[in-house]
Amino acid sequence: MSDKKRKSVRLPSKGLYSVALSVLGPRARRRLKANIDKSAIKDIKPPYVVLSNHCSVNDWYIVGAAIYPERINVVITRHFYSNPVLMPLLWRIGAIPKDQFSPDVGTIKDILAVAKMGGNVMLFPEGRTTPHGRLETIEKSTVKLLRKLKMPVIYIRMDGAYLTRPKWSGRDRLGRIDVAVKLMFTPEELKAMSDDEAYEKMLSLLSTDDFAWQKKNHVKFKGKKFAEGLENLLYACPKCGELLTTETNGDTIKCSACGNGAKLNNYYEFEKLNEDCVIPENIADWFELLKEKERQRIAADENFEMRSHVILRRPYRKKTEWLSPVGEGELVLDREGLKYTGTQDGEDFELCVPIAALPALAFGCGKHITLYYEGEYYSLVPDNAQECVRWSVVEEILHTLNSQEKEE
Repeated sequence: MSDKKRKSVRLPSKGLYSVALSVLGPRARRRLKANIDKSAIKDIKPPYVVLSNHCSVNDWYIVGAAIYPERINVVITRHFYSNPVLMPLLWRIGAIPKDQFSPDVGTIKDILAVAKMGGNVMLFPEGRTTPHGRLETIEKSTVKLLRKLKMPVIYIRMDGAYLTRPKWSGRDRLGRIDVAVKLMFTPEELKAMSDDEAYEKMLSLLSTDDFAWQKKNHVKFKGKKFAEGLENLLYACPKCGELLTTETNGDTIKCSACGNGAKLNNYYEFEKLNEDCVIPENIADWFELLKEKERQRIAADENFEMRSHVILRRPYRKKTEWLSPVGEGELVLDREGLKYTGTQDGEDFELCVPIAALPALAFGCGKHITLYYEGEYYSLVPDNAQECVRWSVVEEILHTLNSQEKEE
């Protein structure tokens, strides 16, 4: 059954929610070393809206532990509602599905319904986990939603959560997470502010930089094969500039074209393999360098484009399978938008998404690209899955350029 046919949104099941948090709460505190400080909201009465920065797949239960015993209806990407096993559980705990980076009137209705029932609503306004440990873009429309809810707005700021479970790794690295829970706005304060003022305050309070935090705190994170998976994020060499040549082995990341590389130690510090290596200070700086190089490539080529053969996957094809391969074809990204030309379910199929309609392109490191368009969910797997992050980086740059051109 697709989520489009599910029952109306509900408040979280009290029994199920309590059982889940009795297990996951201690895991957040004891295993992940989450130091939760919510003393600043002890006098704030629910219901309220909760906003949080989004650092890792562990965030949703760290947030749950931070707010417990209050129950929260969490807004999540519809991707998880496409899992036939998770779907019934998500509905029972009141998870609200949303089309990622796409307008979703149904989600707004669900959020307003929860507020009307006296529930607490929780949002990750970035809409995705940060790939590099710094705050991602937040849509300004978030402020308009907060105004509609007319509830106190609580925010959760997590530091160290990205370093504990970075997007590019499948493993927890245990060190420390600092979790602060504070008030962002009262309804009266929000009413007195302009949209721009409220937006800037939201950005400043949710601002994330795990590498700045780590530089100050110097926390040791325990783990094995510390660099493995990082090649699926840092896809280009900062020395020779070659694309898709980075490789990892254990704690080491290295360019197969020129040998430039470093060891990533347990403090997330790069140690150059030799004095001739050119390595940015940290992962976030390396990633920002990649983005700047892509901006330069795009600016230098009016006909810039990316192309790849991809496998198309869709949900709801099999009851026991999350996403099923349904076709293959060519994916092209240029200044006009994203276009898939190929097959679906044995028939010719074409998908064209204008660049203006796609603020960002979600991805799993080394896994796939995902998008929602006109209420449908698509997963695309390039032949070289290392380039998934590059599709996301380039698409967001092209979208930003398109928006700037419209404003001029």
